[in-house]
Amino acid sequence: MHHPIDEFAVFAQDDKGPMWRAAAPGLEEAKRLAQQLADEEGIEFFVFSFRRASEVARFLPNLKRGRDVKRD
Repeated sequence: MHHPIDEFAVFAQDDKGPMWRAAAPGLEEAKRLAQQLADEEGIEFFVFSFRRASEVARFLPNLKRGRDVKRD
């Protein structure tokens, strides 16, 4: 019998190391959440797969959201 569990975890990554932030049953949901959190908090996030026991995606904050980037 298959038991529904969250296969993916979303972690924040900063100078203190990884910190668990959320769990998601699907990869696409986990990726959306990781990018949303990266944009909101301005730090790097990654998605970890429990089934593969490895990182499967990494997201940086989108610099264009909330800030204007000027280049000389």
